[in-house]
Amino acid sequence: MLHSMTGYGRSEYQDDKIFIKVDIKSVNSKGFDLKLKLPMEFSYKEPFLRSYLQKNLIRGKVDCYINIEREDIVPYEINISMAKNYYYSIKKLALELGYKFKKINIIEIIMRLPDVLKPSQIVGDEETWQKILSNIDKALEELIGFRIQEGKALEKDLLSHVNLIKNYLELVNKYEKERIDKIKQRLINALKEFNENYDKERFEQELIYYLEKLDISEEKVRLHNHINYFVQTIENKMVIKGKTLNFITQEMGREINTLGAKANHVAIQHLVVKMKDELEKIKEQIANVL
Repeated sequence: MLHSMTGYGRSEYQDDKIFIKVDIKSVNSKGFDLKLKLPMEFSYKEPFLRSYLQKNLIRGKVDCYINIEREDIVPYEINISMAKNYYYSIKKLALELGYKFKKINIIEIIMRLPDVLKPSQIVGDEETWQKILSNIDKALEELIGFRIQEGKALEKDLLSHVNLIKNYLELVNKYEKERIDKIKQRLINALKEFNENYDKERFEQELIYYLEKLDISEEKVRLHNHINYFVQTIENKMVIKGKTLNFITQEMGREINTLGAKANHVAIQHLVVKMKDELEKIKEQIANVL
């Protein structure tokens, strides 16, 4: 079974003192790339959480947002001395300029000035953290379920493309004898134009050598084996297989390119183009496989 790297999970918890919301989403990436937003009071948990998320999600570009609203903790503290300095400075300026001084308006302005409000230095308690962690697990479970569903669609699509390549490969056999006969006749015609009195025995030796260089039997066998290995890898129970499938796809591409280079036959080259088209579609999809 394939797992996609695309997924989304959310979990919420609320009681009479606290509201917790966890959102986690992931998209495809070559490695594990995490953007994490934690409440200030639990910033010391960041190293653990990064490791925990990577262990569960393995690969992908991941956004994890954790939000807490609670009644028992004020998230910001007021820098009283700084606020007073602003207050008296503004009051003095207002009097000197002849402006009417309004305390309420001044307080609102001061609260938005630099260094007046600062994050609370409270360290989050373990009981709250366990509630957060429980919700992270629920969001991860939902995200991984989403990845599995997406993986089923990916698997179906990949198998359809690789089966088309297999079908096109089998059609190559239909033109094999015709291909060899045409190459042989083309060589004979060229040789006759050059010299009517050629050594037929030597010509046969050279023809065999030339046809051996144009032989595509090994390429067909190797491509067929790569196709079988691709399907076996998809059907394997292991979760992480995106990189393996990518390597197999590269090998398939090499054999298809060699087939095209050696073909010397229009119909076979058309089949090679179709195989390349299907292979590109496979590559696009594999980019999202875990």
